[in-house]
Amino acid sequence: MQLEELPNEDVMVWDINWESFTVFNSMASQWRIGGMGDATGLDYNTIPVVAKMLGIKSKKVKDIFSDIRVMENEALITMGENKDANSS
Repeated sequence: MQLEELPNEDVMVWDINWESFTVFNSMASQWRIGGMGDATGLDYNTIPVVAKMLGIKSKKVKDIFSDIRVMENEALITMGENKDANSS
């Protein structure tokens, strides 16, 4: 999926999720890629580094980790659906 394929629409992010979203969004280049060229998940080792660069305290990273995993899972599902649609 290419950036230009994404719909250009505004999406509301609740304040309680803003830090989680910001870390996830900032990790766009931190996907691990499997042997077939598909994303397999985020490189979790980079989460504390990215969070620190965004000014998020390390104690807070534990709280947002589960949110990041939810977004990661949904992103993997979406990437898989788009791959299937493009290969048909």
